[in-house]
Amino acid sequence: MQDVVIDDERVVWDPVGGRVHRLNPMGSLIWELLDGSATLDELAGDVADVFRVDRAGAARDLADLVGQLDDAGLLESATTSARADGVRTLANPPSP
Repeated sequence: MQDVVIDDERVVWDPVGGRVHRLNPMGSLIWELLDGSATLDELAGDVADVFRVDRAGAARDLADLVGQLDDAGLLESATTSARADGVRTLANPPSP
């Protein structure tokens, strides 16, 4: 997976699928946060705090974006079992 940021938007090249994906500034920020170290619930709280928006709305928007990224094959489940709570996290990018 290769990506580059141009004018606050991220362009992601998926060599396995042979597709280019464009993320808006918010999607680009979320892409960077999907590193496997936080759950989606934790990320929703962070997004809500930083952008001073409703947490429920942030969670919905985040779930929509993650669903789109997952449907496009751009995400993988984190393989680490370091989390004692057993919550599945997501990590980018998947291996080719």
